[in-house]
Amino acid sequence: MEETKIQKILTYLENGGRITDMKAVEIAKSYRLSAIIYELRHYRGLNIQDRWLQNENTGARYKEYFLV
Repeated sequence: MEETKIQKILTYLENGGRITDMKAVEIAKSYRLSAIIYELRHYRGLNIQDRWLQNENTGARYKEYFLV
């Protein structure tokens, strides 16, 4: 049975990974990371924190999520 997108992202976080939208596309082909994080936080009760980062070249801001 193939892992779902949620399972792939959860496994990545449980292994100490910090995930961004770009990484979610790479590992799980997911363009809805915020929805997955919402489910993991609110329905599964996981303590997932986030922080804002900024791209040094473009100035674009993005979030990084990690499991505490």
